[in-house]
Amino acid sequence: MGVVYLYMCIFGYLNMIEQISGQLKALADPHRVEFLGLLHAKGELCVCEITCALNQPQPKVSRHLGIMRNAGLVTVERRGQWMFYSLNQALPDWVQQLAKDVVEQNSRTFEQASNNLKDMEPIPERCC
Repeated sequence: MGVVYLYMCIFGYLNMIEQISGQLKALADPHRVEFLGLLHAKGELCVCEITCALNQPQPKVSRHLGIMRNAGLVTVERRGQWMFYSLNQALPDWVQQLAKDVVEQNSRTFEQASNNLKDMEPIPERCC
């Protein structure tokens, strides 16, 4: 029983390290950190809203969001042709704090993103 328990603890620890490593790799790109902050500030957004808010090309946004999804940073929900992204509610505290800090320390960027989203309203029926 002791050896099995020890193995399970070590295996769990290694999985945790692997998960943290993957999250850090995903956050190594400034665009993905910016997406993290935007989703923290705005909640759920579709790809076209993120594209408009941050003035980035759609293929680039989709690629970065895919990396973030694979790292467990965001969740995605398909509604018809639309893909809606939000921060994973099970994120570790350090990632949530990072998202909050990104927004607070880059307030002008996220004010502009909010203005870009307002200019987009109403959202076109087929933008994603």
